[in-house]
Amino acid sequence: MGADIKSSLEGSEECTCRKEGADCCNSCKDDKKKLENWLKEDNLISFKDEEKRNKLMILISELERGIEFKKGLFDVCFDKLIASLDGNREENLKKIKEFDAEDSSNGRSISYMLLAGMLDSLKKFVRKISCKVEGGYDFGISEVVLEGTMSPFCLLADRVKDEKCLSEILDGIVDKFPCIADSSLDELGNIVYHLCSIYGNAALFKYFRERSEFRLGLLRMENNVHLTPVFLAIKCKKKEIFRSMLEIELEGNPKGFDTSSEMKEYGRKLILISAIFCNDDTLDILFLEKKASKLGSKLDRIKKTFTKVGKVLIDVMANTADTASYYATEAAFGVAYKGNLATTAVNSIRTHCIANKPVSLNEKKIQEAFYYLKRHYDRRLGSYYGDFKSKERDLRSLIEEIESLFRRNFVSIDSPISKDFYKMRKRWSGFLVEKNEFFGNAVKKREQFLKRIVNNYLKFKDIRLTLIDISNGLKDLRERANLPEIGESSDV
Repeated sequence: MGADIKSSLEGSEECTCRKEGADCCNSCKDDKKKLENWLKEDNLISFKDEEKRNKLMILISELERGIEFKKGLFDVCFDKLIASLDGNREENLKKIKEFDAEDSSNGRSISYMLLAGMLDSLKKFVRKISCKVEGGYDFGISEVVLEGTMSPFCLLADRVKDEKCLSEILDGIVDKFPCIADSSLDELGNIVYHLCSIYGNAALFKYFRERSEFRLGLLRMENNVHLTPVFLAIKCKKKEIFRSMLEIELEGNPKGFDTSSEMKEYGRKLILISAIFCNDDTLDILFLEKKASKLGSKLDRIKKTFTKVGKVLIDVMANTADTASYYATEAAFGVAYKGNLATTAVNSIRTHCIANKPVSLNEKKIQEAFYYLKRHYDRRLGSYYGDFKSKERDLRSLIEEIESLFRRNFVSIDSPISKDFYKMRKRWSGFLVEKNEFFGNAVKKREQFLKRIVNNYLKFKDIRLTLIDISNGLKDLRERANLPEIGESSDV
C-alpha cells in the first residue's frame, strides 16, 4: 500500500470540511477518487498489506472520515468483490477464502465489522457472499483462534445482542454448518452456550435453544477447565442466563430438583458452587425459586457432596481470575493465588490433587465456606421479614395521613382525587385479604413467616410487588393532591 493511499485514508491537512463532518471539500473529493481507483484495481482478491489485511479490513480500521464517505467506499469495495466472484461455486469459494484469510492478528473481515459496529454492512456482506458460494463459507465463525485473540464468534457473542440481527447473520451459516452449535469456538474449549454465559447474551442463547441442533446435554458439557455453561453463568454472575438454563434443565420436572437423587445431587452442587463464588443471586434462585434444598441447606449433606464434587470445584477455583477465586483457592489449599493463575500454579494444584486422592481439603476453611452458605440464607430471609413489615407499616401510615388531609381540607368525596384514593383503598383491602390467606397466623411469628416464604416464594413475591405498587400509587396520589401538610395553614 503506497504512501498516497495511506495519506488518502488519513485525510489531508488541507481538508476544510471535516470539522462539520461533510467530507465534501476538494481535498476529500480527491482522496475519495484515489481510494475508489485503488479498490477497483484487479488485485482486490489477492491484495494483503504487511499485516496481512485485505482492502476491506484496511478501510474499516484506517479510514478517518464521516459515515457517508465511508459507506460510499464500502459499497465500491463490496461491488468490486461481488463482481470478482464470477465463477462456479468452487471457484468463488476459493477466491473468498483467499480474500478473507486471517490477518496477522487472526482477524477476519467480519471481526473488523463487529469491532466497528457495522452490523448492516456485516449482514449485507454475509448475505451476498453466501449467495455467490451457495452457503459454502462460514466466514471464520466455526474456527478457533489459539493465540489469545477473540475469535469471530466470541466477538459476535460480545457485540450482537439483538435476536433479529443474530438471526439475519447466523441463519444461513448455521444451516450449512450445524456443527457450530456444539463445537469448540475458542482456545478454552467453550461452545456456544459457554459463550452465552460469559457474555450474558440472552438473545444468542434463545437463538440456539430454539434450533433443532439443541440438546439438553449441551448445558452439561465441560470446557477445557471443567466448567459447564451453567457453572460459568454462576461464575460470571449472569443471573438471567443462569435462570434460563436452569428452567430448561428442570423442564418437565414439576418437582424440580426433587425429581431424582441425581437431580438432588446436582442442585446441591449448584448451591455449593454459588457459595464458592459468593453469588447471592443464584443462591436466591436455588434456595427460594427452585428449592434445590428445602429450608435452605442441610449442611451435613452438603459436606458429603463437597467430597463428591471436589474435582469440579477445584477446577472452578483454579481457573478463575476474580476475587472469589482468591478466597476459594485459600479455602481449598490454605494458599491464596492472586490474579490470573500462571501455568505453574495450575500444575501445582493438579499435582496436589493427584497426590492426595481422595482430595483432602482444609477443614477449617471448608467450614468457613459452609458458614457463608448459612449466613447468606439467614440474612436474606431475615431481611424479607423486616422489609415486608416495614413497607406495610409505612403504607398504613400513608393511608391515614391522606385521609386526615382530605378531612382537614374538606375534599369532596365526589372529586376525581377522592375517587382515585378510594380505588387504591379497595386495592389495599384486597391486598390484606390475600396476605392473610397466604400467611394466616404466621404473619406475627418470624420463623413461621419465613417458612411460608420458602414454601411458596413466587406467591410471596407477587404479594410483595402488590404492596409496593399500592404504596407507589398512593405516594403519587398524595403528590397530585397538592394538599397542605398537617400543621400547615389552609385557605379552604
